[in-house]
Amino acid sequence: MRAVKSLPAKIQGHLSVYHIDRTIRSELCLRKGLNHKTKPCLECRRASALVSADETSKSHNPVTSFHNSITTDEGVIIHERSTDSNRVATGGHQGFVWGSVLWPSGVSLAKYLAWKGPAYVQSKARVLELGSGTGIVGLTAAKIGAPSVTLTDNESELWSTMRRNIESNGFSEKQVRIHGLDWRDPSTFLCPPADFAYKQLGIRSPSYEYPDLVLAADVLYSGMDKLFARVLSSHLASEEETAGEKLPEALLACPFRKDSPLEGFFEVSMRLGLTFERLEDDQGCAVGGFHGITPSNIFSSSGFVPLASDRQRKAIANDPTFSSYNTKNIQIFRVQRVGRTAEESFHVKRVSRL
Repeated sequence: MRAVKSLPAKIQGHLSVYHIDRTIRSELCLRKGLNHKTKPCLECRRASALVSADETSKSHNPVTSFHNSITTDEGVIIHERSTDSNRVATGGHQGFVWGSVLWPSGVSLAKYLAWKGPAYVQSKARVLELGSGTGIVGLTAAKIGAPSVTLTDNESELWSTMRRNIESNGFSEKQVRIHGLDWRDPSTFLCPPADFAYKQLGIRSPSYEYPDLVLAADVLYSGMDKLFARVLSSHLASEEETAGEKLPEALLACPFRKDSPLEGFFEVSMRLGLTFERLEDDQGCAVGGFHGITPSNIFSSSGFVPLASDRQRKAIANDPTFSSYNTKNIQIFRVQRVGRTAEESFHVKRVSRL
């Protein structure tokens, strides 16, 4: 995927054009007369797009430790963290607890990538995982052969878990990166809305290296629908922005819950130009699987079915059906942005807070 527009020459010289948050902060520093080459300012360091190995070691919390190591059916080594059960009640971050262990949605989406195989993944020059947690989905993509994977999470305490998992699987920092991305703060987006870049920082022509594939598993919870819709739409290029090239896509896996925010998520996402398809078998049931099930048994008779009507989307959000292998009640969606532009996602003003 080519960049939409070129960066100003003064920015291209000293910071990565693949990470727009660094670019935005650098532009701000340049206008302040700060020399980023010799000593990055604190503001830019906080918004650093790449989280280094040194930074992840500093983010390790002594209250927690690795308590479990799992090798998935796809051959990916995942270390889980032990967590204090009283952590949230005493002021800890709930996101840390959620992100420290494997969840069925991540396992199921990893299996789907394995079934699609190297040809599919290797054709995606840039892969982005949102809300990575342990990083199972992005690391599976890298294991299959994705040339460049970026794992993202706002919880800095999870960075050391991701780093441990990256190193345990033998990936270099060049192949698999970590990015601190806060869904509530567009300045941390890799592809923030152009409207934000212009209004907040005066950058008229930001350059985006859009991901070719966006991955997300078990990231939709009640109260998170609008936040996730905004960050997802910001990182998917539209038909207008790709100038006739193949549209990038997102794969989203989530379990069915009685308090599912899917209906609200669909509503907001459709306003942002996103389209949805659900992975179904020939009986119209959602397919997915967990450890110990061969991917071909799960996905061989499946395909993506467009969710073209409000009635379809409402039924899937509130009363979905599942295949016999799908005991964890996982739904996998393919998402693309066929209309509108990324900057319009910035106008989703009333987003829920964690």
